[in-house]
Amino acid sequence: MVSICNSWKNHFNYHDTVVKGVLKGKYDAGAVRESVAEKYVPLGLEIISRSAPIPTGPLVAGPQTPYTIVETIKAALLNISKTDHGKNILANIDPEFKGGFKEASDFDYEHIRKMINNIPKSCGLGCHPKIQL
Repeated sequence: MVSICNSWKNHFNYHDTVVKGVLKGKYDAGAVRESVAEKYVPLGLEIISRSAPIPTGPLVAGPQTPYTIVETIKAALLNISKTDHGKNILANIDPEFKGGFKEASDFDYEHIRKMINNIPKSCGLGCHPKIQL
């Protein structure tokens, strides 16, 4: 994720890095997962806006992966949240996984493409990316 305007070109591997940069005054704002933002609110982070839910990046398999393996893993992931033990596993991995997994389609990512494509071409500072998805 990146902070807006004064540092669009910066991309960090960890959402916590974005928040720490904002809290230290290095950046004006940033975009991070809600669960990360929430844990820094007690330290002074202010959440100024929330987007519509954004699906986690998809889990994918290469074309050489046998169909039976793909289907076995898919079934396990789609069913893991149906037991208390599975729910605990998901909560320990990431609190945002508590609802489990669902099968996704290209349509599930359409609103993300729209948000990205609706970013103004320029705010006058030249910091917005020139991409179209």
